[in-house]
Formats: sequence, structure tokens, C-alpha cells
Amino acid sequence: AHDRALQHYQNHLNIARELRDIQSEARALSNLGNFHCTRGEFVQAAPYYEQYLRLSPELQDMEGEGKVCHNLGYAHYCLGNYGEAVKYYEQDLALAKDLHDKLSQAKAYCNLGLAFKALMDF
Repeated sequence: AHDRALQHYQNHLNIARELRDIQSEARALSNLGNFHCTRGEFVQAAPYYEQYLRLSPELQDMEGEGKVCHNLGYAHYCLGNYGEAVKYYEQDLALAKDLHDKLSQAKAYCNLGLAFKALMDF
């Protein structure tokens, strides 16, 4: 079932790129990143999230960008790349502030605390 899900997400990405549909491409990239993240495959997840962020200026979706920054921060945190995690959690926080989203701000502060604590432990 996992292989089939991955193939469907990849097909979605290929078609979105063929059609030059940036919104659909971004959705597919996020789905692929999430697929790998939920399986603990953080090395595989990160490039999909990074590709999403390269598209984000065209998307004008600050909420979606914040979610991807959070997910990319989490992937780097799980990989032990705490400095990179901080970078993406800070981007998530800035977007949450721009959106006046208090819950996302609280989550970003919590994640930043965990990442900075991990940095101090090493």
C-alpha cells in the first residue's frame, strides 16, 4: 500500500509539472514530504519540502509555507541537524506572526526551545 501511495503522489507531481500548475506541484511536493516524514524517512522528506519553499514566492500561501517550514524544521531536528531546525522554525514563527496565528506561534516557540536545548546538549 505504501508503494502505491508513493507512486500516486509521484504521478501527481509529474502531471502538475507537465501542466505547469504551481499550486498542484506544491501540493504534491508537500504530500511527498509528508509521506516520507510519517515513515521516519527524513532524509528523503527534506528535498520535497525544500522544493516547495522554492515555489513559495509564487504561491502567496503564507499558511502553507509555515506548515512546510515547520515540517522541514522537524525533519532536520529528527536528523540531529539542530541549527537547520532552528532556521526553519524561525521562518515558521515569522510567518505565524505575520498571520497573527497565536497557536502556530506557540508551537514554533516550543519547537525553537527544543531545538536550542538540543544545540546546547552538543
